[in-house]
Amino acid sequence: MKYWQLSALALWVSISPVAFGEPTLGPTGETRPETSNPSSKLEIGDMILIREQAGLENRFVIKGTVTNQGDQPMRLGTVSFREYRQEGEELVEVNQGEMTVAPEEISPGLTGNFGQVFTQEPQVLLIVEFTGDNRAIPVNQCYSGTLLGRETCRRQFDTRSTFPFARP
Repeated sequence: MKYWQLSALALWVSISPVAFGEPTLGPTGETRPETSNPSSKLEIGDMILIREQAGLENRFVIKGTVTNQGDQPMRLGTVSFREYRQEGEELVEVNQGEMTVAPEEISPGLTGNFGQVFTQEPQVLLIVEFTGDNRAIPVNQCYSGTLLGRETCRRQFDTRSTFPFARP
């Protein structure tokens, strides 16, 4: 896990927690969300966009938290994301990747962290899923600094939730 030295110039956004049930594997091995086990939940907390300036160059850091609201430890290796650029009324994918969750195993009531560094400010960021222990937990949350980006994401991807990045 890398730790970043944060500059005084920071953009913060705090979202309402959203909980997701733990998935199960179907008969053919595909992952499907578990809806009958409310004791195993994940809650995404703060999502933060931080702009750092080093000389003439900027870089952007996305940091988030995930809390285990269940009664069993959960192993979460990564958070999958897709980055999009707004082109008129559509979003075009420009990048995809994974952010590592630390610690990998989150005990009940405890929180893990994840983050990613970008060279350009993401226009639209879709958090796709958490993965670990051969399972995927769908998230499907979208973040954008513009209303158009959030609305386009909601329409194009039928997301559960869309949230803004804060502006100074």
